[in-house]
Amino acid sequence: MTKAGVRVMASHTAKALLGNGKVAYVELDDGQKLGADAVILSIGVRPNMELAQKAELEIGPTGCIAVDHTW
Repeated sequence: MTKAGVRVMASHTAKALLGNGKVAYVELDDGQKLGADAVILSIGVRPNMELAQKAELEIGPTGCIAVDHTW
């Protein structure tokens, strides 16, 4: 991505996305404000499957709720 001119800032945390109707700036944990045309966030989350399992929904091969091509 960096070869294509994308700035990767993995050592910082986004504190706020600022703008009016669309993101114009990203405020970082160290106070920097960066102008942005697009923002990609990579957030690590894991689904809570307890409710799906209690409801006896079909669980797919990834351990999440099974879906098909229509979803």
